[in-house]
This record gives sequence, C-alpha cells and structure tokens, in this order.
Amino acid sequence: QLNAGGGHLVIVEGEAGIGKTALLEQFLSWASGRGYATLVAQCYQGESDLAYAPVRELLRMALSQPGAEQRLADLSARWLAEASRLMPELGDASTAQAMESTADEVAAKGRFFEAINQVLGVLTAGERPTCVAIDNMHWADNATLELLGYVIRRLRGRPICLILSWRTEEFEGEEPRRVIGYPLDQGVDSSEIVLERLTIHDVAKLIAASDMGPAGANQQLAARLMSMSGGIPLFLVEYLELLNQSPALINEPDLPLPRGIRNLLQSRLDPIDDASRQLLTAAAVIGRAFEYDLLRVVSGRSDDECIVALEALLAHRLVQEVGVDYDFYHDQLRELIYEEASRARRRLLHRRVADAMLMAARGSGMRSGAFVATLAHHYAAGDQIDLAIAAYVEAAQE
Repeated sequence: QLNAGGGHLVIVEGEAGIGKTALLEQFLSWASGRGYATLVAQCYQGESDLAYAPVRELLRMALSQPGAEQRLADLSARWLAEASRLMPELGDASTAQAMESTADEVAAKGRFFEAINQVLGVLTAGERPTCVAIDNMHWADNATLELLGYVIRRLRGRPICLILSWRTEEFEGEEPRRVIGYPLDQGVDSSEIVLERLTIHDVAKLIAASDMGPAGANQQLAARLMSMSGGIPLFLVEYLELLNQSPALINEPDLPLPRGIRNLLQSRLDPIDDASRQLLTAAAVIGRAFEYDLLRVVSGRSDDECIVALEALLAHRLVQEVGVDYDFYHDQLRELIYEEASRARRRLLHRRVADAMLMAARGSGMRSGAFVATLAHHYAAGDQIDLAIAAYVEAAQE
C-alpha cells in the first residue's frame, strides 16, 4: 500500500541474479502507471569511492520534474546554499562554505545532511507519495549510507516510499545495516522482501510457457535446467534464450556458459583478493565439493592463509559449508574459475590433488572404486597418461 500520510522503507534483498532489479522495475512501472512520481538511481561497481553519487542522481532527476523550481522557492536560502555543495544548480555554495569554516566538522555534516533532507522533502511533497528507489546498494559508498540513514530516520509522516535493494552475499555484514539504521526502531514503517530461488515446478512452468518441445521432453529439460541454473532466474532465462536461439543444443550433454551468466559471475569475483582467488582455483580443480585438508595441500597455502581466504569466500557466498565439507554456490562458478586458469596451472593442481589423495589413502588404507576413478581423472587432467590408464583399468575392475 502506498500511503501519502507516512513514509515507508522497503528492503529488497537476495543473491545475484535472483530478480531484485526486475522486481524493482515492475513495481516502479506499476506505480508510474497509476500516477505516482518515481525517482530511480543505482550504484555501480567501481564507483564506491564517488561520494553521494546515487543521491546526486536522485536529486538531479527530481529537479527535472514539473514544478520543481516552484517547490524549491519555498525553501530557505540557507538550506539551498548548503545543498548546493552537492548540487551546484541549487544555488550559491559560498554561503555554506563560509558557515562551515567557522563550525566543527560534526555540525557541518549535520547541516549538510539536513539540507539534502529538506530539498528531498520539498521535491517529493504532494498529495500522492513519491517512490524513491536505489538499486545495487551493495556498491554504495559510505557517505551515501550515512546520508540515507539520516533520511530514513526522518521518513515518518513524509509521502515517500524509499526502496533499497542489495545483494545478500555482499551486504550482509552488520556495519552497513548499522549505518543506515536497519532494522528500524524509530517508528518508521518498513518491509523486507527476501527473494528465494525458483523451485522445479517454477522452472517447469517457465519452460512450458516458452513452448519448447512436447510435455514429456519439458519435464526432462526442467530437471536438467534446474540442476544447471540452481533455480536462479537469471541463469534459467539465459539458458532458455540460448536454447531458443540454438534448439539443437537441447540434445547436447553439455551447454556452453551464456554470456549473461559469465558476466554476472565475473562481477561476483571482482571483490576477492589474489589469495582467495588462488584458493578458489584449487577448489575448482578438486571438484564441486572439497575437504579443507585437501584444499590446503593443493593450494600450497599455510593454515592461516587458507583459513583467512576461505572465510573471505564464505563471506562473499562463493562457497558454502556442507556438513564437514565445502561446496561451490554455483557449479557455473566452478566452471568459470576452472576455464580461466591456465593449462599449466590446471595440470599442476591436478597432479597435486592426485598426490594428496594417494597420501591420504595410504594413511587410511581405503581405496574404493570411486576413489580410483577420481584419481584416474586427476591423472588424466594432469597429463600423467600412463598412471591414468592404470587407474582407469583398476576402477573398471572394481
């Protein structure tokens, strides 16, 4: 419900590719079609050092709305001068700079925040509420977070529906939430929407809607795409578009990684450091699931280095704990990491895996058929062909 009598904060969160932006766009389209004013901005990867960038984008859009100049005319020249430090088109910033020179930093920041709050208030005043949305808040700068926290704590009684969306895996720490003051305890109405992955039934419905082959084939394809996409809408849509463009691929055992999925996964990898990337490469060579001790030996890192890097991967939700083992969140992520490693590095790591497996087997005395088959795979990928042939024969006999 959009209510002009009071402010409302909406948080939309979920993992990358889950549909946050699509949901935001659908809602804003709905609101705009019913006569509500909408202001939209987004944060961009690589711009977290640009202070107040999304706020500046929102204000610039608000200033372009009909009647904006008349509304600003009712605002005190002092607030306009203060806000002009961020938006020069609002007025002369010299007055604000003169005031700041004689005040302490905390007071200066308070005046600046209140000025932006006042400008936003008059630009969104009206009989109907204004929907103000900022997408990709996980890339927001700290200054923007602080300013939004100030505005959020003063939403009550104002005709603003403020919508913030972020990736759970990149914005789940306590610090960003604390800065913006969420969860709220100041009497401001708020809602939280956590988007979940699709179920196998959702996937089957989408495939049926795409009209791809007979019903029986759709059920088989649904199970296959559910496994490949993990129920992430963006992944599923990318695979469906790929199959629509090249229907012959339906019968292929392996599908190429679509560009949209590749770009999304690359953005997930950008924040991690070299040590974490090296650990992730070692894990990709081991396979989808991996044990910590094996990972440490294969990566060549010390215990301390390995634990720090692994904790970083867990924090970014690139890997997850599964019982006593670890696993990739997405098999496509493992595939991408593996492809990007050089052939020489992959060969070296496969040989390390085989050596570590043999050493562990000697200690435990266990050497099952599955173990030997896995060993044969790593021998072959490590270009140790004679050892691979012998292991494959042993596995076949088992």
